Amino acid sequence: MITWLLAFLLHSTLWCGFAWIVLRLRPTLHPRIREAIWYTAIAASLLTPTAQLLTSNQSSLWQIRLPESILAQSQHTERESNEQNASLNPLITASDNEERTYIYQSQIINYAWFAIAGLLLLRYTINVTSLNTRLRKRKSVTNINTKQKLTELSDKAQLSNIPRLTTSQSLGSPIAIGLGKNTEICIPNRALLELDDQQIDAILAHEIAHHIRRDTIRLFTLNLIRSIFFFQPLFHIASRDLHLAAEQQCDEWAATQINDPITMASCLTEVATWIIPKDKHIPVACMARRHSGLRSRVERLISPAASSKQAPAKRYCLLFSILIILSITSFAPAISMIEAEHSDDMDSLRNAPTLRSEHSNEYSEHQETTYNEHERRENSNSIGNEHR
Repeated sequence: MITWLLAFLLHSTLWCGFAWIVLRLRPTLHPRIREAIWYTAIAASLLTPTAQLLTSNQSSLWQIRLPESILAQSQHTERESNEQNASLNPLITASDNEERTYIYQSQIINYAWFAIAGLLLLRYTINVTSLNTRLRKRKSVTNINTKQKLTELSDKAQLSNIPRLTTSQSLGSPIAIGLGKNTEICIPNRALLELDDQQIDAILAHEIAHHIRRDTIRLFTLNLIRSIFFFQPLFHIASRDLHLAAEQQCDEWAATQINDPITMASCLTEVATWIIPKDKHIPVACMARRHSGLRSRVERLISPAASSKQAPAKRYCLLFSILIILSITSFAPAISMIEAEHSDDMDSLRNAPTLRSEHSNEYSEHQETTYNEHERRENSNSIGNEHR
């Protein structure tokens, strides 16, 4: 486990760091390209150390060598203690104690990792439970025109099921929740009271875009990865940028459906004023929240240059990701162990008890043979004296 963790930290820093540099140098890339770059970096961070763990490190083009003590846990094999050997070989006892110390420290690291990750996952579960509690009193929308528009947008999106449309007083921003046949769009009550028909259509189109992309699964996966690998700060940067890329793509699709980017931008600006503190930790796809990149989203909607850019096909992005991951697997640095300088000496020390026992056996046999010869000579001398 320690070996894999060290390789993961190294690889994730390399791949996500490279993705961050590329996106910093090219901030105007299409959101779908940015999204593909980040997902490729995250997938490579998890797959390349796993591939090296399952295969030989010799297949890697370059290696980073670490002291044997750091990898003591992965290289350790249980040995029974022998007090007699330990007394004869004090160096072996010191080596074993040092190895046990490193194994104990590794176990502490593992337990701390599991504990913190468990607490973060528990916090995520609490946020989901809190959201379900807030939505317990939501009501279905009965407006015929709104429901008809939802049906039209769902048909354009080729959704297998029309999402359920509800309203809630405890929400400050529209959200998309559910999977499969249980998909749902929940909007604040004030949206039906304060927005015109075209702005409501923009909200519905935006949330349907989240269901098209299956952002419920994407956000769950990102939250899971962030919780488990909380010690990698680049994953938090990637998650924030992926949220922004998802919202920008949903804004783009919605603006295309209503054929009015300005209305989409004004709707975003209006909904942003409704945000309440409880919406900060909503664990699902949300149209507007704090730190959601509202300014960049609005600027992108009203910018002619940005709106004229065509999004690359999804299959090309997927093919790009697969090719990149396959090609960089062999370039990923491997972590190997530096063998101890005095391993031969330690082996001889470990074998010393056996050698000593062998020498002692030979010595005892020699003594017994000498004694027997001496006894035979005395017997022969005594017999000769009697004949005389």
